[in-house]
Amino acid sequence: MNLAFANKLPACEPLDNNQPELKLVVVNFIEPNKQQPKFKLVVVNFIEPNKQPELKKQQGPKKQAKAEMADILPEGWERKKLSDLALIDKESLKNSTPPNYQFKYIDISCVSRGVINLPSNYMEFKNSPSRARRVVQNGDILMSTVRPNLQSFAYFDKNNKNYIASTGFAVIRAKKNNSGRFLFYSIFSDGVTNQIDKIIVGSNYPAINSSDVKNLFLITPPLPEQKKIASILSSVDEVIKKTTAQVAKLKDLKTSLMQELLTRGIGHSEFKDSPVGCIPVEWEVGLLSDFSEINPRLKQKSNLTKTTKVSFIKMEDVSTSAKVINKKTKLYYQVSKGFTSFQNNDVLVAKITPCFENGKGGYVENLVNGVGFGSTEFHVIRANKKSYPEFLYHFSTYPSFRMKAESNMTGTAGQRRVPTDFFRTYQVALPPLKEQKEIAKILTSVDQKITTTNQKLSALTHTKKALMQDLLTGKKRVM
Repeated sequence: MNLAFANKLPACEPLDNNQPELKLVVVNFIEPNKQQPKFKLVVVNFIEPNKQPELKKQQGPKKQAKAEMADILPEGWERKKLSDLALIDKESLKNSTPPNYQFKYIDISCVSRGVINLPSNYMEFKNSPSRARRVVQNGDILMSTVRPNLQSFAYFDKNNKNYIASTGFAVIRAKKNNSGRFLFYSIFSDGVTNQIDKIIVGSNYPAINSSDVKNLFLITPPLPEQKKIASILSSVDEVIKKTTAQVAKLKDLKTSLMQELLTRGIGHSEFKDSPVGCIPVEWEVGLLSDFSEINPRLKQKSNLTKTTKVSFIKMEDVSTSAKVINKKTKLYYQVSKGFTSFQNNDVLVAKITPCFENGKGGYVENLVNGVGFGSTEFHVIRANKKSYPEFLYHFSTYPSFRMKAESNMTGTAGQRRVPTDFFRTYQVALPPLKEQKEIAKILTSVDQKITTTNQKLSALTHTKKALMQDLLTGKKRVM
């Protein structure tokens, strides 16, 4: 599925002075096997800036929790305790529950921010943990009271009634004239987050309790506006979900392609046995150090002066998907000692735990003056005449290579590293240079699609955050 997202488009030109300003959130995605795009359009009809409804000041005494919210409210909105808007922990299993009663148990680990990974297996009450007590039904909100700052909150939208949640959740069930989805989005708001930060207790096991949840204050519009706000945010969530799934599919595709291309190559019909398995007859087997330089010296060193500008890459400047995401510029004299050196088209691989296991590394290019320095916890692989730099980069991310390297790490816990000798003595099946380039081109193309899709996902996430800030505070009205 191909997805595209246009953020907030420019305001439409009003037809007359009585027309409200319109802003649109457009989701445009093409369904598989269809030439024409299917458009999902959400129209946010904001009240014209010059005609915003009158804001009213909240009357009565202000408690500390209320002080965390805005002092003024849009016309028609109210500030209420969550217990006035919803039932909290309405149903729980009793000790008299039949021992053979079967259910699916949702524990704390099943829920992350906005997502429930529902269990597939049933358990019997007699064998269940003592925390398996909260009854959950369609439309309920699960709000983790353990480490609530992580916002492991989710909306439960399954019709199956045989789900029981941990008592580590507050189960929130919207009362009449309130939208459950609106309340779900509201508990992610800055106002609620600030309240939780004030009441959370414990350092090793930070938590709040159900009474704390009941006393959280939310600001709410009338039900029709709640539903419209929830619908807009749900529409964005749906596109985020589909885009996330697309990223996962692309990553799976790359893994499959690597397995095929790095062992069988492109278009071969004849194969041979080798120390690394069955490979095309044209391929060569040797040590990685036969086809590259491991932790080489900097070749351009004689051309550098103290004030020559160079690039600098720390461990946090490379991602867990083996991409260089940031570079700083330094003067040569600042980094010439005590750091790892590299040059354009080198491959960086983190050597220390947990950075190596997490996939940190990268392909370096566009360095200032072609030279870079960085963390001493990087190994550097540099192509020689037999190898193509981008092929070596993709090989360095190959899961089989990574798993073998991890099993050869040395050192004590917390300080384990992949030794240089592992890289030097690792046996590699290497295609001819032309085929290396073709393989690298295919894998780089998939990488680019992953990067582009991740950028769309990031844009969607930022758009949702901005929409929540505007819509859940009444700063922008949906009419």
